[in-house]
Amino acid sequence: MHSRASDGHYEPAYLMKLASIRGLSVVSLTDHDTVAGLGEAGDAAHNLGMTFVSGVELDAACRRGTMHILGYGFDPSAESIRVHLAAAQSARWRRNERIFERLRAMGIEIDEQRLMEQRGRMALGRPHIAAALVRGGHAKDYASAFRDYLGEGGKAYAPGVEMTAGACISAIRNAGGVAVLAHPVTLRCESDLELETLVARLESEGLGGIEIWHPGQNEIWRRRLTRLAKRFDLVATGGSDTHVVSDHEKRGAGFGERIDARIVDDLMSRIAR
Repeated sequence: MHSRASDGHYEPAYLMKLASIRGLSVVSLTDHDTVAGLGEAGDAAHNLGMTFVSGVELDAACRRGTMHILGYGFDPSAESIRVHLAAAQSARWRRNERIFERLRAMGIEIDEQRLMEQRGRMALGRPHIAAALVRGGHAKDYASAFRDYLGEGGKAYAPGVEMTAGACISAIRNAGGVAVLAHPVTLRCESDLELETLVARLESEGLGGIEIWHPGQNEIWRRRLTRLAKRFDLVATGGSDTHVVSDHEKRGAGFGERIDARIVDDLMSRIAR
């Protein structure tokens, strides 16, 4: 789940309240390249009777598609995490600056100061710039903002300077956590062999898990990833990738899909190793 500490819609404590209302028993906050919301979320989760697992989602360089590495059960104050996040956040801000410069060159002015006051300098990312483009009438909707301006091929696109997957995995492991490959569907691998080769390389670098249950992955993907998890002895995980909660979703892990709690037991056993 994502909170306003990165690109989510809710404050960390309120997000935990929504999770409790919908019947979740174990939760984790995995904001992008920040652990700023973990303290608030953890306190709220415990007060609501839920088990809380520290989390983060780290951007990693990928030849094609998008790669994210999830970290679970680590010490947020560990030096390896602090150093990694500082570097990642600085790179993110440099990218934002290049985007703002390109927008200004097109005559589009975005109130950077206002965005920073709302989100914080280091938490600010492309989703927030996209929302500002929509508010300013420069894009019809969020998807159009990315297609026309911020996404690859867009007029203001600036490539990110991302850490290697190995660096992400090491930062998590050195902080006592388990590194998990997030939603592999976004890797855009062109064959099962390519995906298997990539997972094998990440496992050799210390990867401990793979995200099988995700809103963007259908049953075919789940079966494929389950086979990989068994082959490489990776813990199978699941998550919602929640940024905003629909009023129509009543219960369930992922705010729409129930996940067996025994999966959490397997994850926690890996953390304890």
